Amino acid sequence: MIFPCGGIMSGITWIHLSDWHQKGTDFDRQVVRDALIKDLRERTIIDPILGQVDFVIFSGDLAYNGEFNEYETARKELLEPVLEVVGLKPETNQKADRLFIVPGNHDLSRECICEMLPSQLQQTLNSDELVQKWLTDDKKRARILEPFAAYREFVSGYTGQESPDYASILRLKKGNRKIALLGLNSAWMCARNKNAQGEVNDYGFMLVGEPQVHDALAEIADADLRIVVLHHPFDCQSTLDRNHIEARLERECHFILRGHEHNPKVRCIRSTDGESVIIPAGSSYNRRNVTDSRYINAYNLVHLDFESRKGMVYLRRWSDSQNRWIEDNDSHPRGIFTFSLPKNLTEQEPDTSTSSIPASGITPTDTHRLKAAEQRYRDLLLETSDIINLANLPEQDRHLAQRQLELRRLYVPLRVWIEVGVNQEKDELGQMDKSWELLEQHRAISLRALSKKNRKEIHENVTL
Repeated sequence: MIFPCGGIMSGITWIHLSDWHQKGTDFDRQVVRDALIKDLRERTIIDPILGQVDFVIFSGDLAYNGEFNEYETARKELLEPVLEVVGLKPETNQKADRLFIVPGNHDLSRECICEMLPSQLQQTLNSDELVQKWLTDDKKRARILEPFAAYREFVSGYTGQESPDYASILRLKKGNRKIALLGLNSAWMCARNKNAQGEVNDYGFMLVGEPQVHDALAEIADADLRIVVLHHPFDCQSTLDRNHIEARLERECHFILRGHEHNPKVRCIRSTDGESVIIPAGSSYNRRNVTDSRYINAYNLVHLDFESRKGMVYLRRWSDSQNRWIEDNDSHPRGIFTFSLPKNLTEQEPDTSTSSIPASGITPTDTHRLKAAEQRYRDLLLETSDIINLANLPEQDRHLAQRQLELRRLYVPLRVWIEVGVNQEKDELGQMDKSWELLEQHRAISLRALSKKNRKEIHENVTL
């Protein structure tokens, strides 16, 4: 099923969140969350183009222990407020089909791994043959995904994703452009490897699995814009798996969105494998105060402008000293990273439902920004200049000083009309759609004649 997106046809905007780590309600989390909602509410101050959000992506670790009550709390504390403030909250009894979620290593039940899975699945799979054996068989794959039961139940019930724990696909349409989101589970082999101290060490042992990618990429090959979302960066994967996955995703997808590292460094890939842009989200909430500034709470907004073929990542980070989310100057100057769209991003014919002015060099995106800026200017004028305080009127007019005067009530709009002589023939005016142009020409001729007459009179007076 393809869901249409509204708004400007020449551009697409999404919000990318990750790593909320929901345990329970706590005050510090609430402070950061409230500031996040305020930042999203005021997103047009960051850039007017961000007004229309098409979808929201959450790239893993919504919960902390993969328990259903954690997801319900996250829904109330984070997801619903975010969707509401960006205008994507579903109607009652409807799915949140503009929200796309993938699982992370905190979204599986480690208790289930230890107590419910067979011994072969309690250790890392170390060959392509074993990966293919467990992922290509429906019953075996269902066993692998058992630790994600609570995650799967919540996400499918809330967003409507058919298989949120394995090769999940969401199709959208914006204007005449087809968009496909592919969600991959990079956490299904997590929590198996442990170090000498008995602590989990997943680095270098995680698997996506070529079977998860192969059919899914074929299914979305017809999309004009392909975005893959997974939780872990490629360097967390097992070498045997990375060799199959990384190059293929970079070649066949335009954008790769992920979380986990809590480090929002954007990378543009241009290599023999292809062109793609990797956009991590940072952590929506790790803690209120962090000891390492590289892992500050962060998220981003992304806008793609197909007219100019430019993309912008608006990097936002939490500032506890200011008690608000601010531009992430540490990651990039002004907190805005601009990049050229991948060349393999399918060109589209102009959408005739949207006006564009290519001859002047003004794109629909620029037009939208100008309109938004003009509206903001008008609002500021009303806020700052509309009221005249009448407190200093003379004593005899004190009764008037009990109220404020609004300039908009005194404004008299200018109205102009043109009187047409009764002897003018209808043919002189032409068709109705050309009448104003003809009248303007008639006025100009009259003005020139009047000017010529005045010059003649002046000349005659000077001669006399």
